[in-house]
Amino acid sequence: MSESQSRYSIVERLTQSKLDIIDELNNLDSEVENKKIGATRKLQEIIRVKRRYDDDIKREVSYLEKEAELLNQEADNLTKFKDKRKEALEEKKTEIDNALTALQEISKSASNEM
Repeated sequence: MSESQSRYSIVERLTQSKLDIIDELNNLDSEVENKKIGATRKLQEIIRVKRRYDDDIKREVSYLEKEAELLNQEADNLTKFKDKRKEALEEKKTEIDNALTALQEISKSASNEM
């Protein structure tokens, strides 16, 4: 009986070792699959992040282009205003010069009459 029990014990240990090996092999396959799934998810996340950043960049560029366009319009308007204002000031200056000249003439005439 002892020999039979010993063989039984050996068979049991070997069978258990075989099952442990099978489990480990399955775990290896599972680990590889999990890593592949993880890598795929990371790549998908990269794509999502890239799209998000691309959208943000497009939005920011569009905003800055609109700001630049607005500033150019304001500069054009100021240039037109400046030109009109300069013309009006030149006219006033000429009128003042004419008035001063007229006053000088009047002063000369008045001093000559005395």
